[in-house]
Amino acid sequence: MKLRRLPAAMAATALAVAAALTGCSSAESADAADTLTVGWVVDPCWSQVPVAEKLGYFADSGVSIKLVPFPTGAAALEALAGGAVDVANGGDVPTSAAALKNPDLRIIADGSRWAEGRFVARRSAGITSIDDLSGRAIAVPLGSSAHYFATKFLTEADVEAQLIQTGPAEIPTAIGNGSVDAVAVFQPALAKSIAALGNDAVELQGRDKYSQHSLYLTDAETLSTHQGALTRSCPR
Repeated sequence: MKLRRLPAAMAATALAVAAALTGCSSAESADAADTLTVGWVVDPCWSQVPVAEKLGYFADSGVSIKLVPFPTGAAALEALAGGAVDVANGGDVPTSAAALKNPDLRIIADGSRWAEGRFVARRSAGITSIDDLSGRAIAVPLGSSAHYFATKFLTEADVEAQLIQTGPAEIPTAIGNGSVDAVAVFQPALAKSIAALGNDAVELQGRDKYSQHSLYLTDAETLSTHQGALTRSCPR
């Protein structure tokens, strides 16, 4: 009797183990699919991300979010291309450049528009208009939306200036200590630059404003494997 019962007992045990393993695998897959690492650009244009996380909206949607801060969209998009993040923020200008290198790039949402790009210059340097920027040193993060609107405004005014590559974090210091005569940058470095100059600040915009698209991006593989989490977490 025992010999006849042993195979049945072994079969039952095997089925139980298999069911347990399958359950663990499914749970682990579900957990992985519902977790997103987001390359967040520290800029009010993408404020939806930290606000939604703080208010628990992601958790309420069953999505676990890990935020990794980046100073620029170009840097966040590089991290996305390298597989370090699942989602990245980026303006339309760095996104266009990244798309030329990465055909798998996908736009999943347009979070906001920003039409307040402008130069901040030192009035004490004799600058009161874009024409006065001729031949001046202007700090700007090259390859960014700020680089685009700076070039656009200068070209419209038929003005040539020296654009100097400067990271967003260094720009307020550069204009504050007089290393440059003007800056072109996005928030929050823009507000910090104005504060650094105080009453000496003059703000200049071109004739036609540039309205930046503040995008959320992923790649084709992540879109396939995390479609549910992306759908539930996207701003709408």
